[in-house]
Amino acid sequence: MSNISLKTRQMGLKVMIELTKEQEAKIAKEHLSNKENTVAFSIAKASRIIGISQSTIHRRIKDGFITVIQMGKSPRITQEEINRYMNS
Repeated sequence: MSNISLKTRQMGLKVMIELTKEQEAKIAKEHLSNKENTVAFSIAKASRIIGISQSTIHRRIKDGFITVIQMGKSPRITQEEINRYMNS
């Protein structure tokens, strides 16, 4: 079994869950297939879409209110995450 640490956005808590190797492989496979169809924006573009500064975006990421994905070496914010943040 492997451990995965998740950080909840609102409370800043860390939760540990245990997965079997099969569960971990299934999640990884689903994540990769979803990532291919993901629309994601740079920090600069996301800040213009949301209407807040890049500094604020970075603070929201650090505080756990906005989640980023890595595309190569660059952090990206998905359209889904932008929608979630704007509707919260």
